[in-house]
Amino acid sequence: MKVEIKHFELKDYITFLKLKISPATRKEFSRSLMGYLISGIKSVGSKNKYHRFSIYSDSKFVGFGAIFNLKGFYEISLFTLPQFRGKGIATEAARKLVEYSFKNLRLKKICGTVDHNNPALLIIAKRLGFRLIEENSGEKIFEKQNTERTFNILFVCRHNRFRSQVAEDYFNKVNKNKHIVAKSAGIFPGPPISERLKTIAKKFGIRLNGRPRGVDVNLLKWQDMIVAVSDDISSKLFNYGPYRNKVVEWKIEDEYEGLDEKIEDRIKRIIKKVDGLVKGLKI
Repeated sequence: MKVEIKHFELKDYITFLKLKISPATRKEFSRSLMGYLISGIKSVGSKNKYHRFSIYSDSKFVGFGAIFNLKGFYEISLFTLPQFRGKGIATEAARKLVEYSFKNLRLKKICGTVDHNNPALLIIAKRLGFRLIEENSGEKIFEKQNTERTFNILFVCRHNRFRSQVAEDYFNKVNKNKHIVAKSAGIFPGPPISERLKTIAKKFGIRLNGRPRGVDVNLLKWQDMIVAVSDDISSKLFNYGPYRNKVVEWKIEDEYEGLDEKIEDRIKRIIKKVDGLVKGLKI
């Protein structure tokens, strides 16, 4: 049995309408659909997007699924046709939705709201490692934490040939939290790093390697926080578009062509800033 979730297309809904199903099943689906529609409408213009899926088993359409934020937290929802229930399909579909939430949306956690009258979903929630966090007279809310998710920091300077690379290398040396990762990039990537800079940085146990790289869409998608290390770029550059997150400004002046003493002073200032950042992060 191969279970897949695919982004919802109109043809899937048309397929559903053509199916011969009982009035009870159609009523059950209508309740699910109404919840999906409300979530979709509320997500318009919101940072909390609504993600709709069609569920297939061995290339056959078997139901719908969704990931949405209607109550202040993200949750998954799914509906499978009665003839495909009791075969493990819903469990695998729910597992796929959880994987998408963590790997693609990079959510810290995902929830599921289960009606007391739906014991099958209660079993699925427990089978997938969800834990009960809230219960009232009509429903139970389960939660699953993303234990593999990392918090990603992007250090940025103008050319990525001194300041941001120093910050990246030193951060990854002193940071002991495996769930926090740092990279660096430049707005306008410069020429290869000079041997002189490498030698000076090595005195502080910092290794500057490779060609500088530029900020790109993949890095912007990857990051959770941007640290503008240098004084010659503005945090306003990152205040637009779908990838904006928290931006920290350090305003460290450039000295990669100055006296050794001045370069060492910049490295010391960056080290002090990184130490403060590591201490202040509570991920």
